[in-house]
Amino acid sequence: MPLVVEVVRSGFVESTHQARMLTVDAAGTPVEAHGAVHVPASPRSAMKPLQVLAMLRNGLDLEGELLALACASHSGESFHVEGARKILAGAGLDESALLCPDDYPFDRAVAEHGRAYMNCSGKHAAMLATCVLNDWPTGTYLEPAHPLQRAIRQTVEELTGERVAASGVDGCGAPLFFVSMLGVTRAFRQLATMEDRRVFDAMRAHPEWTSGTDRSEADMMRAIPGLMVKVGAEGFEAFAFEDGSAGTVKVEDGSMRARTPVTVAALRSVGLDAPALDALAKPPLHGGGRPVGEIRLRRT
Repeated sequence: MPLVVEVVRSGFVESTHQARMLTVDAAGTPVEAHGAVHVPASPRSAMKPLQVLAMLRNGLDLEGELLALACASHSGESFHVEGARKILAGAGLDESALLCPDDYPFDRAVAEHGRAYMNCSGKHAAMLATCVLNDWPTGTYLEPAHPLQRAIRQTVEELTGERVAASGVDGCGAPLFFVSMLGVTRAFRQLATMEDRRVFDAMRAHPEWTSGTDRSEADMMRAIPGLMVKVGAEGFEAFAFEDGSAGTVKVEDGSMRARTPVTVAALRSVGLDAPALDALAKPPLHGGGRPVGEIRLRRT
């Protein structure tokens, strides 16, 4: 059965969210499974590490912070934006080549907007750099039939161990592949255990570059060295640890506020814990500028 996340205000449960969760241990053996983890899901941006692995296999030459940024759903902080522009400049391009939408950043303190501020700009810049290296067209790099997107689909199917159940268009305009949570968990485990660990190592070493300075994903990675966490829209999140344990969560109604308590429970189910996770397990709910409740996972 799905898990239930409660939104508690002044002692009253005013809302609930159902969630799926799947975790496996270092040997790949299932630890917990809740909900329909075998049916196709929409991982959204949780697939970026797989997309970037396909780019690396096709010659993309990024490392460190910029490689982490290519995998990011970033907050649009200044270093994110400048990093995306640096990737583009290395390929002889500027942000006019980006086909992601003009957008405002997640970071509300940033007033600017544009394509480079869109949370997927690092990935799009890396896609363009890969196209330039391979002499592939840059004006159509988001088309499903483009060589880059065919290579990404092949990598997704290889690491998930599944045929793509369906395809669509992600919020940034890139092709989106629907696979099961079982497949995504399998893929994240491989990112941590395969010989080519460039994506895994870059993301866990630079958590702020994969998300943002004040994001829960970065908080979890800072709290547990050796952990990689990647969020996706509509309440999806996946993680892998350096020993091979891994997991995925999906909030059924797409609520992002319910995501983190479930992810903390998933981490703890495979023995990954730290004091900093206590606050993330029960994010405060505010009223009048002060805490009046919490968002918490209810185990039945």
